[in-house]
Amino acid sequence: MAVKVLVADDSEVILKGIRALLLSDPDIQLVGECADYAETSRLVTALQPDVVVLDMRMPDAPSFDLNKLKCNSRIVAISFANDEEARRLAKLVGADLMLDKIFLGTELIPAIKRAAQTIA
Repeated sequence: MAVKVLVADDSEVILKGIRALLLSDPDIQLVGECADYAETSRLVTALQPDVVVLDMRMPDAPSFDLNKLKCNSRIVAISFANDEEARRLAKLVGADLMLDKIFLGTELIPAIKRAAQTIA
């Protein structure tokens, strides 16, 4: 069964790149995309993805709180700024993994699959 993935990033360029990457893997099903945390919360509840790829630097940070949503989704946090603030936000939203956006081309799909394996 394919891993259901929701992608949240406020950059259309990043979304397009991630979309192309995910659509190239038959083990992944892209179920939705969004550009802010409010829409992410709505889509997580509606779509119940296995994994959420979540940008740590969207404008309405850090309103997203996975713990308040009734779901089993795992979070792969992404950020160009892999600094203390990004790591703090990733921890705050309950991220399972954190990736630097520079390495998404090689690390994102394996990270999504690792995160999905932890779903109970």
